[in-house]
Amino acid sequence: MTATLTKGHFETQDYKRWLVEASTTVADIGQQSEVTLVYVIMEKIGAVIDFNGPDYWNMTAQQVIPMIGDNLDSWQNYAAPYVIHPALRFARCRSITFQSLKQGGGACQATCVFATMAAVDPATYPDIDPEDQNDVIVQLPSNIEYNASMRSMNVFRQTWTVAPPTNANTSAEIGGTAANANKGTMVVEVPQVRIRLRLMRDATVAQMKDNGTQVASYLGKINSQTFMTFPAGTVVCEGFNMIHLNHEYYEVIVDFLYDAYAHHEQIPKLRADGKIEINSNGEPVEVKWKRIDRTTADFNNLISDPNIGILVERGYWNI
Repeated sequence: MTATLTKGHFETQDYKRWLVEASTTVADIGQQSEVTLVYVIMEKIGAVIDFNGPDYWNMTAQQVIPMIGDNLDSWQNYAAPYVIHPALRFARCRSITFQSLKQGGGACQATCVFATMAAVDPATYPDIDPEDQNDVIVQLPSNIEYNASMRSMNVFRQTWTVAPPTNANTSAEIGGTAANANKGTMVVEVPQVRIRLRLMRDATVAQMKDNGTQVASYLGKINSQTFMTFPAGTVVCEGFNMIHLNHEYYEVIVDFLYDAYAHHEQIPKLRADGKIEINSNGEPVEVKWKRIDRTTADFNNLISDPNIGILVERGYWNI
């Protein structure tokens, strides 16, 4: 197939096409940005354009019009003389509307709408080179939700001198005094925060099975680095969901649990028969902080770019 493209005029074996109108809607992150390109198309021999029949497929084969799903940046005939906004480089064709222009159908108008949920990270804007848009970072929406609650914990000691460690599964003897006068336990409430991280993912960038594999690898692990301002050793990954939104977009929802005592419990020393070893005062001879052994992981790796991490933590763009 032979085709020529000059200043908005595109010509193939069977068709002539002109770009007659172009418009761009650039939206904030979380909203859809669009490019609308309007073309006038004629058959070279003046025949009727059957855009509901064989001409539709012929025009897509000859790249007179895009295929639904085509990437705007890679569709070679969208451009001259129209230059797109960097946020819309990866927009995909969502719809094409045809309208007959000449009596008898010898010409038609095709309105092609490309859309994306991506937005340009404004932190990269000052460095944009008009001749090279590859240095612009585009991001997809991400946000976080918090839900605070309390858990009940039996304690043998109060006013302890050794705090629950964040970097170890067992502490030294915690010290302190008996929890109550009856030498037994008392119940205290420990603050917890449930953290829900919502990440939009583009399945054309990374397949959803790969996204699922990545998130599943964090299940049951504890954070090795500070995560959403919570110290290392205090946040456990509890589960995740993956939900299809529309087109190629999915939402990955990951649930975490922060615990103010780093998921520790007070555990007394036991005798061989399984009973608590007590001293002459009827108190446990030894009490330590203990938690189950967990593998560590850096949950920040779920966030593709540091600026998105700041957006998630603050709830607004960091410019």
